[in-house]
Amino acid sequence: MFLRDVDIYIFDEVTRAFDQYSENIIHEAIETIAPDKTIMNVAHRESSIGLCNRKITLD
Repeated sequence: MFLRDVDIYIFDEVTRAFDQYSENIIHEAIETIAPDKTIMNVAHRESSIGLCNRKITLD
């Protein structure tokens, strides 16, 4: 998915099934593309939510 040059990425629980090492690799890839893109991240893990500039919490 990172091979296409799009303006918006939507991730839904992108790191849910990964261990901490793999999750860190995914976070690094997201941080690499983040400066010029809009990224929406649906997540339960605090570490995935920590990547975001703005957060919306649903109860």
